[in-house]
Amino acid sequence: MNGHMIYASHTIIWGTAIFGIIIVLLQSGLIIKKSISTAKELGISNDKITKGIKVSAMASIGQALGVVGSLLALLVTMGSPVSTLRLS
Repeated sequence: MNGHMIYASHTIIWGTAIFGIIIVLLQSGLIIKKSISTAKELGISNDKITKGIKVSAMASIGQALGVVGSLLALLVTMGSPVSTLRLS
């Protein structure tokens, strides 16, 4: 590695990226948990809740493909940790 890529793949950058990803995952889990409990309070059946989660997950795949395209460009210029954090 030469130039800026030494810093782009440094352990501190990886740690920061992993910390950011953990925060995003925790927020997602809390939002899903709150959404499910609110749906149950509103009287929505478990079948409809499960179907809604599945449909939302499938619909978000298409949106993520655009981000993957930018990820490939970022990998070359900014290194893996920053690109991984951007993808999350």
